[in-house]
Amino acid sequence: MKHVKAIVAVCGLCATASLASASVTLPAGWDLTMAFGDARAEWSAAQNPGTWTATSRPGPNGSPIYRIIGETYYDGIEMNFDVEFDQDPFVSSSFTVINNTGVLSPFTVTVTVPIFPPLFAPTTMTGSISGTVGDGDGLVDQFGNGATVMTQANGRPYYEALVDGGGVRQLYPAFQANIAPLNLTSDIDTQNFINEVGPAVLNTIGIRNSFMLTPGDNASFTSTFIIVPAPAGIAAAGLVGLVGLRRRR
Repeated sequence: MKHVKAIVAVCGLCATASLASASVTLPAGWDLTMAFGDARAEWSAAQNPGTWTATSRPGPNGSPIYRIIGETYYDGIEMNFDVEFDQDPFVSSSFTVINNTGVLSPFTVTVTVPIFPPLFAPTTMTGSISGTVGDGDGLVDQFGNGATVMTQANGRPYYEALVDGGGVRQLYPAFQANIAPLNLTSDIDTQNFINEVGPAVLNTIGIRNSFMLTPGDNASFTSTFIIVPAPAGIAAAGLVGLVGLRRRR
């Protein structure tokens, strides 16, 4: 039976040291991608294994919890990231992006992880996002602030929970803007959803963070997403089992 994890527990996992493994084999289908710029250039962690290290440790239910920590410097962008997930399933994504392109740029950071076994409806889902925006160059940006991060013009929010590649829940829907004064960093307040009705999951869950960031500045986001069988679903599965037993007698 799947175990239910609270947001606080997931965030605690991010701060807990993982047990290192010399040869951790990650499940096929995981990735962290960063798309940026008007041409939407895309960088993939799965395709650049030299930029990160992976560790694992046993989870509460015996399935491995994987942790991937890394950094990349790509086309004027600096990014460091810290991802944790298991196939139970849950995913936690933390990253910082520094925009050294010289222009206001859109970014989309997506984490995708495989699940096993599939989850059938009804399910419940819980997720959260928080962040910061910081002035990195000591210059006034084009909006008159030290630094500005905002939702993209295409209407994507800061946070989307993904199931099998499709969005199922949003936080900080457009339009949203957060600013930092010169030489300072400002918080982006936490938003969350807890134990909402969710869909069935066949293959993957994920988190997509989308935003615009002023040049020379930095933005950080920490997001979580958990989806588990709903109590009603567990009860129904038990009833089906009882019916089967009765038929076999």
